[in-house]
Amino acid sequence: PHLSPPLCCLTECELDMRPTPHPPPKGRGRGGRGADGSLPRRGPAEASAAGRTRSAPRAPAKRDDRNPWLGVDFYIQIERCSMAPEQTCSVRLDEELYAQKAEALKDGINRFFEDAFEVLVLDVPTLYACEVRVMPDQCHPRHGRKIFAQDAVNCGGQLIFSKTVSKKWPKLQEICSQLQEFTRIPVTIQLLANEQSDRNVGQDGSLPTAVRTAVNSGSRAGAAVDEREPLQLAHANFRVLHSSGKECELKTDSEGRAEVVLHPGTFQLRCVEGSSYDRLVPSSIQVPSAFNPLEFSITALMKKQCTFQVVDHMNRPFPRFPLRLTSKDSDAEPVTLVTKAHGRARGRVGMGLHIASYDSTEEQSMWPIEPLAQELEVQNIEAPQLFRIVVSRTRFPCDIVLRTRCDEPVRRCAFTVRMFDRKVPKVVATGVTTELGVANCDLPAGNLHFSLEPVSMSPFVVAQFELQVNENGDFLPMRHQIET
Repeated sequence: PHLSPPLCCLTECELDMRPTPHPPPKGRGRGGRGADGSLPRRGPAEASAAGRTRSAPRAPAKRDDRNPWLGVDFYIQIERCSMAPEQTCSVRLDEELYAQKAEALKDGINRFFEDAFEVLVLDVPTLYACEVRVMPDQCHPRHGRKIFAQDAVNCGGQLIFSKTVSKKWPKLQEICSQLQEFTRIPVTIQLLANEQSDRNVGQDGSLPTAVRTAVNSGSRAGAAVDEREPLQLAHANFRVLHSSGKECELKTDSEGRAEVVLHPGTFQLRCVEGSSYDRLVPSSIQVPSAFNPLEFSITALMKKQCTFQVVDHMNRPFPRFPLRLTSKDSDAEPVTLVTKAHGRARGRVGMGLHIASYDSTEEQSMWPIEPLAQELEVQNIEAPQLFRIVVSRTRFPCDIVLRTRCDEPVRRCAFTVRMFDRKVPKVVATGVTTELGVANCDLPAGNLHFSLEPVSMSPFVVAQFELQVNENGDFLPMRHQIET
């Protein structure tokens, strides 16, 4: 005969769903039958209502049966065949192989989830057993009893894999994938900002008057606003990464909150590339092995305002210098800036060590400077930071004015500058003259040969002359006359 499981092995939901005895209906005798033993007649409405009651018993109103795991701590239980009964004999049973498979599976799960939950290997007398279950913490053997097989099902354990059913050995990747799917825990991340964004604040760092006095602002009109308190970072993107390769990009709502479902483990938090924020603090979150909704508060640190002054070895500003800043502390994309006419460039850079270099795709022999690799450290301070970068020029900017006898500019004419190395000409610069008749080029120090190469329909004739550039960047001639 079939025996029902003991009451101690039933979950609360199963206890609530057990049928309860009801008193017999009154007025019809025992069992609700008439005096002749016949069943009472019911109307269509009564019969329909009775059928619905029998097929769908009503659950208690205070119990949420849709998620019986809510608020439950859990662990992973691997049941392996061991200590088989003496009366059972099988030539195919190798207990040592089952032990090796169970230990390898345990190590693989721990590596994948980074020891986020306990993985317990339990020896059971079931033949050919290699089962994987998610078990409530109240069923742990430390409470004095081993619960496995059908008892584990009765206690609410979730079966992930069963060798006795599938007739196959478990595969680590499939087990981890199913555990990820089952152990889904809702997580809410509140993103805050340590500084105001430049476009939303005044020069003194305060909110604009229109924002502070707005009806829908965070504080009432006339109330004091604590601007040192971190602000909710609305509509901001950030990334959540796991060591297994899982990655998702989240975006906060108008209140700076983002919701996601994660499995137990450690997740890294990163700002998206190109944002004004450098890093998130804390940079990682730990999701425990409990089916409880979690909420984390994360602060986004804004990049620091930096000014870079680039000068050459003669202490002269270096205009239009393409500067590349590569971080040594993270894998963030490099920051590229270009200096203006005064040799300065401004931008926001993340905290930490950076390597300043020349940003160019040309061959190094064509660079106007010697190879550059200067280390800079951006400090965690609120004041703007100034960095001085000194480069050694190998080429100097030369602006050669070309005019006709009538002092007309030589416009849009191609030119080439060559250097003779052991009587072998080598091209060092090419270009086209400007509308003002100026040939702009960066030239190395030495004796050079300048060639003007106009097209056949041009009113200017081919011209060649010698050009000399010294170590200080001075060149002669600065002006040359071209025939027409």
